[in-house]
Amino acid sequence: MISKKDLFQLMFEKLKKIQREDKFDKIIESCRERTYKGKSDDFFFGEIVYIVFNSGMKDKIVDEKLDAIREAFADYDVTAVAEYTQEKIKELMSNRAIIRHKGKIQSIIHNA
Repeated sequence: MISKKDLFQLMFEKLKKIQREDKFDKIIESCRERTYKGKSDDFFFGEIVYIVFNSGMKDKIVDEKLDAIREAFADYDVTAVAEYTQEKIKELMSNRAIIRHKGKIQSIIHNA
């Protein structure tokens, strides 16, 4: 399982890849406003899922699909997502309610 320190590093690296300065500032400010003390691994995994899907996408698109994304990724249950199979990836790729980007989906499962 990934440590919280490594998770923060991963989140920061993903944030650095966001090209639009205003989007980067918005996400950084959002992170500063949150308190992470006492949060579960599932919470941090949910943050990774959001950042991965948000990278390179318009906020509006991700926000509109966020409930479906949460459902597709087992309410961000790290243990459940870590067990996703190739069949589950195919199922997710056919789910029109989420962002169907195979690289993002595989990355999320890998990081679980």
